[in-house]
Amino acid sequence: MALPISDATASELASSCAVTVTFSGGTPSPNCATYDPVTHLFHFNLPVARTLTPGPYTVGVVVRVGGAIVASGSGSTTVR
Repeated sequence: MALPISDATASELASSCAVTVTFSGGTPSPNCATYDPVTHLFHFNLPVARTLTPGPYTVGVVVRVGGAIVASGSGSTTVR
């Protein structure tokens, strides 16, 4: 289990675009996550093209500090 980070650190990561989102259906640009200090969560509204073929896709998140990946994760979603 990961340890929580401070709101200040999370806000700094978000403001420097150190938390990015990838999508196997076409990575959006810009792909920087935002941070909400009230909910203590990173957010990203993933735009999905209406022309995208229905089916399974992977959404990923990468966190970089000083250019090095310090955390990453991904999950599956289905576009209908």
